[in-house]
Amino acid sequence: MIVHDLPGNNFIHLKKVMLTAWFIAITLFVSSCGKDSTDQTNKSTNNSVTANDLCEITVDDTAWQVFAGYAHAAASENPPTRTDFQVFADLPIISHWKESMDGNLPSIRIVNWLEATFASDEVATGVKHNKDRRRFSESFRYSVEHLVEIDSLIQKFQTGGHCCSFRDQIDFWISSDVTPDSLVIGFFPSKPEIRTMENFLFVDTGVLQAGNLNQLVRQLTGMLFRSTMALHGDSPTGTEGELAVAHSLRIMMNEGLIDYIQDQPGTIFNPVHPKLGEINIVPETVFEHGQRAISLLNFNLPKMFADEDLMQKNGRNLAKTLLASSSLRQGGYSMSSAIAGQLGEERLRDTAGSPTAWLAAYQEAAKLNPSPTPDPYEVPTELYRCMPPLDEEVYEGLQNILSNIFSTSQ
Repeated sequence: MIVHDLPGNNFIHLKKVMLTAWFIAITLFVSSCGKDSTDQTNKSTNNSVTANDLCEITVDDTAWQVFAGYAHAAASENPPTRTDFQVFADLPIISHWKESMDGNLPSIRIVNWLEATFASDEVATGVKHNKDRRRFSESFRYSVEHLVEIDSLIQKFQTGGHCCSFRDQIDFWISSDVTPDSLVIGFFPSKPEIRTMENFLFVDTGVLQAGNLNQLVRQLTGMLFRSTMALHGDSPTGTEGELAVAHSLRIMMNEGLIDYIQDQPGTIFNPVHPKLGEINIVPETVFEHGQRAISLLNFNLPKMFADEDLMQKNGRNLAKTLLASSSLRQGGYSMSSAIAGQLGEERLRDTAGSPTAWLAAYQEAAKLNPSPTPDPYEVPTELYRCMPPLDEEVYEGLQNILSNIFSTSQ
């Protein structure tokens, strides 16, 4: 489907002294997009400026190179020790990643995870590990099993145009006044996720291998959008009345834009990945949730708009229902998809941070869709065409609430 597994034990046997020397030299392996580690690729597509001048994104693979050293040495007569693992835990990019974790993760925990990863089968089966150690070592081992592929993908990300494609996506979706002055993408094994902190994006190498590079570009853009452009506010299920309704729409806008950027229904991972392989998104099901979100709003809100006490009583319940039915996220994606499909991605982009603008764009787009509304499985292409508009009284009532609550943030 995406990639084929490579043998997990196809390791090069290195002497301990060679491994230690490699650790010392590894700090040189931080590169800029458009350049490989030997600086052989230094041309842009128009041959007038370097790729680094175009994308201005730094790829830091030092932690991956150190980890790969452990994998290469694992089958040797001198496997890596806890002292070696400490090198990984103390690398600058790992230090930044630790800060992004709750409680500033202690180095000793990373050392323990690495030790569990590279323990012999006899030791591994005879030791009980805590939940985190099992989870991380399982993810680490996936990267060990796909060592060669990951090496190739990191280089291709830098030299094959994907890194600068990420810059193009940033320039389109994210306002220049909130884009970090510098961006660093760190590739290394962690739990299966992409994490952000300030100007750093941390990519688990298992996520890199189990997905594909074009998908990764979209995921990185969506993560950066979340940290820079998303409109912050209270939890819908932690508020009451009109606030709960308004923040539900805010979440739908945020998640809808992010999932559209990331092409959520098109997300696919290698089925052999122990966690990500379980993801199986059916696009038609996403739009069924989208239709359900509109139905829930059209059914519940007229009575709530007509009775302030009922609004105060049922606002949180509606928010909980939207959350439990997957209508917040998948409904938001379906609505954003309708905006982009009928009015263009520029119109969708320009609604970011403004729930009133986003809802107005959706209503305009949905009115262009067929009526009566087709079932998602009846639409062979352009699934956004199955999204119905809000009832007019619901649309107007929501706009009144949104304009009152979010007026100071727009």
